[in-house]
Amino acid sequence: MTTYMGIDEAGYGPLLGPYTLGAVQADLPSLVDVFDSEEDELAKFLRLGCSVYEPSKQLIVIDDSKELHKGKKLRRVEAAALLVLIMDGSEMPSNALELITRFGDVTEPLDEYKWYKDTLHRISLPLEANQNQIMKARDAISCSMSKQGVAFVRGRVTVAPVRALNHLFRGKKKGDAVFPLIGERIRSATANAASDCTVRIDKQGARNIYGDLLRPYVQGPITALQEEKRESSYLAESTSRVLVQFALRSDAKHILVTCAGIVAKYFREVLMVAQNKWFQEQGAKFRGTAGYGLDAKRWISESADFRKVLDVPYGLLLRQK
Repeated sequence: MTTYMGIDEAGYGPLLGPYTLGAVQADLPSLVDVFDSEEDELAKFLRLGCSVYEPSKQLIVIDDSKELHKGKKLRRVEAAALLVLIMDGSEMPSNALELITRFGDVTEPLDEYKWYKDTLHRISLPLEANQNQIMKARDAISCSMSKQGVAFVRGRVTVAPVRALNHLFRGKKKGDAVFPLIGERIRSATANAASDCTVRIDKQGARNIYGDLLRPYVQGPITALQEEKRESSYLAESTSRVLVQFALRSDAKHILVTCAGIVAKYFREVLMVAQNKWFQEQGAKFRGTAGYGLDAKRWISESADFRKVLDVPYGLLLRQK
């Protein structure tokens, strides 16, 4: 067996809300060189295994999370995310707290955030998607994959709430600040790898050189195979080989990176639902927000006096970068 992991993030640029980092891992039979495979078989199982990839039939779609979230409807993102998360045979999470607890790794306790502590356990899941449809898709795809010896290992999401994120940002460029979270996911991929391992990451920003950042998270000497704008690739060799690729639009090229982006997006959206719900329950007269751009600035302005009345700490809500 050979191991693949895709890594992608959500919430890199907003003014409000957490940063989430998705990682989805699968083991494939060693039928091809792990470093040449484009995961065609896995993509086929996920996208076509049970007519999943047919939007016209209102079935589950595995695609770029931004495409799935067009129109700001959560149903398609949610259906795809929950499908990926329970692909290893896990039960469907019944509420948002269970989602975070079972499939998430949080960098600081969420109980210190009133909007998470008071609401996550009261947000029933799925929010919009059809649970029966998700379960049927999971069973059909799992059957198809098991016949070919494909093991879908797991999906996990790292959650960095605002205060923890601001602490990471202190004195650092944003890309450097969040890299330890990426690095820990790379470390987990190699620790759990069946043998050789390929990790693919959706590249952000202008950085082309990752060797020094990568070194603490892999074993053995690192060889830079490519360091260019389009892609940077590194090979680490010890008892097994680990290929780490940072590439532009990896989410459009590799199914596991696509899946990682979907689960990261879903976690962030659920956490923003919790935040908006809590403020509405406290009597807020202003609309909620997804936390991005002009709408985030609108929310910050409209909520300013209300937040003072509620004594909401500035550092738990608003990002420094």
